[in-house]
Amino acid sequence: MHDTSYARDAANPELRLHAHTLNADEWRNLQTSYQVGDLLMPCCEASAIPKTSPYGLQFFAHAGGQCSSSPEGLWHLAGKEKVAQTAREMGIQAIIEHPSSHG
Repeated sequence: MHDTSYARDAANPELRLHAHTLNADEWRNLQTSYQVGDLLMPCCEASAIPKTSPYGLQFFAHAGGQCSSSPEGLWHLAGKEKVAQTAREMGIQAIIEHPSSHG
């Protein structure tokens, strides 16, 4: 599993930008001002995209189709299945996410 809590600055790869250190206004400003390629993922040279989860968690994601080093592993897939199974046992409808047809 790759760390998505920080990204590297493309102009200065030694500089790390940690998502949790930015307040909500700073994060929104980053989201509206960055350009693809300004930030890089820690595991590879893929562009990092600043995102916010439905629960408000700030994180960086790979730009679509740019990284082949982080496909979903067997543990991740098994974990998603177990969570969905447990939810179904509790009477909750659960659908497992999966990659789109174009990655």
